[in-house]
Amino acid sequence: MKEWLVDLYCDYRDRRAQPKPSRGIVHEVQAGFAALVSLASSFSELVKYAAGTVLAPLVTAILSIIFWMASFYVISAKDEAPATVLTSTFERPPLVYRFARSLRRTSKVLSVLLLPLVVLNVHRALPNVVTGMAQVSGYICSDTGVPIAGANVRALDRSENEVSVRSERTDMRGYFVLDLEPFAYTAFKLEIRRDKCAAVVRIAEASFSEGACGRSGSSSYAANVDGQECAASRSP
Repeated sequence: MKEWLVDLYCDYRDRRAQPKPSRGIVHEVQAGFAALVSLASSFSELVKYAAGTVLAPLVTAILSIIFWMASFYVISAKDEAPATVLTSTFERPPLVYRFARSLRRTSKVLSVLLLPLVVLNVHRALPNVVTGMAQVSGYICSDTGVPIAGANVRALDRSENEVSVRSERTDMRGYFVLDLEPFAYTAFKLEIRRDKCAAVVRIAEASFSEGACGRSGSSSYAANVDGQECAASRSP
């Protein structure tokens, strides 16, 4: 692993082979920009086909890894130099980077930009049994901080698929506990329903401050599903 990282670093610095002959700075910039746009377009198209399906997080994570690894291949791939390049100073045929400088520079930029995306997408594709997330709990409050009792709560992933074992009702304090499916994707948001009112809140938007609805250190979610408030928000 250490040797691979050292070799990759040397390839980033163009130290393990000779650069492929350039066709001019204008051509290099145009080719690099075209390659970047083409790769971004291909990635977005592939992700679009998987969007909304159960496999969307997994497909997105795999595609991110493939594009990331492909950028390393473009940076590091080499060929033996043609005979016209050979000189007496080399004991063996020198190596030349297989791809043009513009494409290699684009891949260097992509390899850095894709790293956080790969980490994020892989994390989203991990099931709860791997991340250790077994439950989601907290308090459901109105916008004014009043506990909402009797509301149905269920957990959803980013693709709107339910990941809770079953929906649960909030108690008189507005409190709920949801058990999560162990092999489902990470819970991303909560769907809260009461009578004819419904609201969706992101789990990451929970408030941990002490208030009328929750306790200090507990997750509190503001949801506009409380009778008159809901009717007022829906009226024209």
